[in-house]
Amino acid sequence: MSRLSDQIIEIESEFWDKAKSLIGSCSNFALYNSAIMSIAPNFLTNSPNAIVELQEQLEEGWNEFWGGKNA
Repeated sequence: MSRLSDQIIEIESEFWDKAKSLIGSCSNFALYNSAIMSIAPNFLTNSPNAIVELQEQLEEGWNEFWGGKNA
């Protein structure tokens, strides 16, 4: 892989690590979504479709995390 591809993969991995670490500290999805979108890399938010896809992934993760806590 090229260096650029490696950098993008590393940035995305770091982003998801931050998203995972923040999920338990937000009291609702709106706060979590706002916090995450403020740190999201540009390549994950470069179009309306990308934003929708990212928010769907975040909401799925939120539901999985909190669903497991409430079960």
